[in-house]
Amino acid sequence: MNFKEQFRHVAHDVVLALSSHWSFIVFFVVIFGWLIIGYFVHFTETWQLTLHISLAIITFLMVLLIQHIQHRETQSMHLKLDELLRGVEGSSNAYVHIQAEPSHVLDKLQADSKAAHYDSSVDLNIESEGS
Repeated sequence: MNFKEQFRHVAHDVVLALSSHWSFIVFFVVIFGWLIIGYFVHFTETWQLTLHISLAIITFLMVLLIQHIQHRETQSMHLKLDELLRGVEGSSNAYVHIQAEPSHVLDKLQADSKAAHYDSSVDLNIESEGS
């Protein structure tokens, strides 16, 4: 197994573990313990700095893990939707891989789609954009 696959497995497992109710309980106990220790050390600057740095690092790592998982799920959803578009008879294949289009094309298609909701004579064709 290569590094990329190992990272994917570890990231998935970490996100699953940290999204459980047990992780909330553990973090609550840790914060409560931190407050009790702070009371005994009189809430020194070193004590506060340690917590702030630890939380900043944990937050940064969690954001990266969540973004990784979310990107993977979005990518798989796009692949599934593309397959559905290709498989449904009568559907336009022009929308397959539409996520790669520039923003102005997507904005135009969204406006056309909104107009088509009210007027069935509007043609929703991405190929007319000449992208």
